[in-house]
Amino acid sequence: MSRADVTAVTAVKRGFGHSDSMANQEIDLREIPHGRRHGLVFAAFDALKTNDSFVIINDHDPSPLRNQMEFMRHGQVGWEYLERGPEAFRVRITRVAEPAGSGPKASGADNAVFTNF
Repeated sequence: MSRADVTAVTAVKRGFGHSDSMANQEIDLREIPHGRRHGLVFAAFDALKTNDSFVIINDHDPSPLRNQMEFMRHGQVGWEYLERGPEAFRVRITRVAEPAGSGPKASGADNAVFTNF
């Protein structure tokens, strides 16, 4: 795990259970290994309260992540492009609603449920 990966994961973990949470934070995904990015974003999203948001920075258009989030967190995700490349993509992700039920939810790290994406 790279230093940037550790830093990003630590930033997300720091938000859990604290009043400052992930709201208004930036997560730079460019240095994070591709296989860890979606799970990291889902963890940050799940730490948000309604109407809170964070910004991701990526090296390509994160539209596959958007599709995954809209499927797995249907009706909960706001997505706003702040910058659209070509070298960096910045997106504000907002929790616009709480989950409809209190049942278990997938973390986004289980790629087996997304073979069609």
